[in-house]
Amino acid sequence: MKSVLIVDDDRAFARSIQLQFELAKFEANTANTMREAIDFCQQKCPDYMILDLRLREADGLEIMAELRRIDIEIPTIMVTGEQDAKANIEAVKIGVLEYIRKPFPFQALLTRIKGYESERRTNVQKIVPVQKATTNATEIIGRSAAIQDILKQIGLLARSQVNVLILGESGTGKEMVARALHEATTPEAPFVPVNCTAMVANLLESELFGYKKGAFTGAGQDKNGFFELAAHGTLFLDEVGDLPIELQPKLLRVIQEREFIPVGGRTPVPFNARLIAATHRNLEDMVAQGTFREDLYYRLSVTNLVLPPLRDRKEDIEHLVHHLLTRISIELHRNVGGLTIDAMNYLQSYSWPGNIRELANVLTRAVALAQNETLNAIDFGILNAPKKDHIGSFSSILPLQEVERQYLQVALDLASWNITKAAEQLRISRTTLRKKIGEYGLARDAQQQS
Repeated sequence: MKSVLIVDDDRAFARSIQLQFELAKFEANTANTMREAIDFCQQKCPDYMILDLRLREADGLEIMAELRRIDIEIPTIMVTGEQDAKANIEAVKIGVLEYIRKPFPFQALLTRIKGYESERRTNVQKIVPVQKATTNATEIIGRSAAIQDILKQIGLLARSQVNVLILGESGTGKEMVARALHEATTPEAPFVPVNCTAMVANLLESELFGYKKGAFTGAGQDKNGFFELAAHGTLFLDEVGDLPIELQPKLLRVIQEREFIPVGGRTPVPFNARLIAATHRNLEDMVAQGTFREDLYYRLSVTNLVLPPLRDRKEDIEHLVHHLLTRISIELHRNVGGLTIDAMNYLQSYSWPGNIRELANVLTRAVALAQNETLNAIDFGILNAPKKDHIGSFSSILPLQEVERQYLQVALDLASWNITKAAEQLRISRTTLRKKIGEYGLARDAQQQS
């Protein structure tokens, strides 16, 4: 009979899980403190441990560290009622079988244990824990299986310095994932992001490799490039698919030789950083078309992380909305505390072509224009406006007056330019609305007039 120890300071919860394990033919015991858990494991090491992340006087990670210190290794499933991406990543790094959010069905525990038993029978290795502790991992919001898998992969990849290629549509959070991986690996070292589309092609080489004094007109002194600035940290090449074809062989050489030569220089400089690249483009198609080097593609994609679009993980939208609303309200000094069920359903029904970036921008507009502490569905009417499918997907925040102008135009279009109806929905007077129509030069388009 397999044995399991449930470690949780919630005695009722621990007892409930214990009874369910006993019904499943396990020998089950409970511990409510760190000391009880350590003592039990020293006396009778269980086959499995269900460990709460947060106990009153201790941390689940501390318990695992103490057990490891005294040479006790127990397959562990960590459970928590909190959203904590840092702890999730750290837990995977130190070797937990699974990280499960409360509340959860008991079957989730049983399924994972049975899966581990199957893995052991087929000689599949479990995750080898990384000894080096990490802190300050970037917060990644989401409870979906896809996001939990991304967090698990970050924990695994943090054990080495292999090149990583992050793939995903614009706005899915590729740089956030890159930063999380950096923080989980070398948080004390530099993280150097480079947007390959944001620089002029003929200046990109000198920015990447640096240059020596006199290398070209205007080079009055030596300058370190991004490769050197990254030191022993991380160099993040965002939108690497837009890297000019003439620079691709030079990047390939740096990856292969782990060294580079500054523009105008002769002596190779070591490249010690980890390389993470990202793109929203299909690099395999680009290779087939001859616009991206095949050898460079394979060098970059030692490991791929594929980020799902927001439309494929709609169960995360509610958590993202609460997280973003809290942050945006603080940044804009607005007291917006939530939104109605209809508003949430409205946001969850939208396809979000601009992904998380679009969601953040739409919420920013709604908070900036909100007249109440609670957002309503009408505050997001902008999403279904004609020809406005991507209105939230700007890469930067617009001036507030431009946001108001666009919002008024949309509200009027949605109300078929019924001034009374639009004013009621906007919660302003008809006189104020007419004044703003004149101020912004708003007009009913031909489609609305027909």
